[in-house]
Amino acid sequence: MKRLVLVLALVVAGCNAPAATPVPTAAPTAVPTHVITGQLTLIGFSTVTLATQCFGKGGYDDLKEGATVTLRDQSSTILASTALGAGVASAGACTFPFTLTGVPDTASFYVIEVSHRGQVTKSHAEMVDAGWIFDLTIGS
Repeated sequence: MKRLVLVLALVVAGCNAPAATPVPTAAPTAVPTHVITGQLTLIGFSTVTLATQCFGKGGYDDLKEGATVTLRDQSSTILASTALGAGVASAGACTFPFTLTGVPDTASFYVIEVSHRGQVTKSHAEMVDAGWIFDLTIGS
C-alpha cells in the first residue's frame, strides 16, 4: 500500500511540474537557386519543317515540343525537369528552347538529358562560366 501511495504521489507531482521549455533551433538556411536556360539544336536532314516550326524525324522523332529535359546532380538526384519548347526552324537546323527553374546551387556537377539521348555533364564552375546556360547540339 505504501508503494501505491508513493507512486501516486510521484505521478501527481509530475503532473504539476512545469512544461519543458523548447530549445530554440537555428532557422534553416536557404539554398541559393538558379534558372538554367538552354536549347537543343538538331542539325541536318533529321528535321521536318512546317512554316517556322520544326521537329525531329526518323530516328530523331522523339525530339519535339514536349520532350522531357531532366537535370541531375553528381549523385543522380533529380534537381529539376521541364519540357522542350516548340522547335524553331532556321538554316537547316531545328532549335528547341527550355528553362529549368529552382535549380539548387549545391551540385559539384550538373547532368542534363533530353528524352533518351544520353547525358551531358558540366561542372559547377563550367555552369557559372556559362552563365547557367546549357546548350546542346545533335547531328552534323
